[in-house]
Amino acid sequence: MAFETSLYAYLSSKTAITNLVTMLAPCAVPPGTAYPYFTFQILSKDRGPHYKLGGPSGKCTIHLVFDIESHLYSDTVAIAEAIRNECEGFKGVMSGTTIQRFLLDNENDQPQPPTDNSEQWVMCRVVEYVVDCLEPLPVPT
Repeated sequence: MAFETSLYAYLSSKTAITNLVTMLAPCAVPPGTAYPYFTFQILSKDRGPHYKLGGPSGKCTIHLVFDIESHLYSDTVAIAEAIRNECEGFKGVMSGTTIQRFLLDNENDQPQPPTDNSEQWVMCRVVEYVVDCLEPLPVPT
């Protein structure tokens, strides 16, 4: 199972997270989705070769980012904390993917000004993680 699918299934099963958001999704939400919500995306996947084995090792380092959006700053903080409580330090099987390390790397706020005639800003918190996992080796065809 791909890491992205495993992560989505895992996060979707955590009521400490799902009770705080209207939606969670990989990459993007549909236009008009009600706040608060978050998306996640893979910034990079490093599948460096295993030199002693002479080929793929099945190990993968993933740089992952969560983009949390709401009209309330307190929502973004609470959602980021709920994700951290469920993910940071996780080791084991996450919905079919073996996770060796799941560590918080960076967190910052990026508020966005209104795009319409309102005065309602969108509070955005961006949280980055580094995840080491195992994935199935490719099978030549």
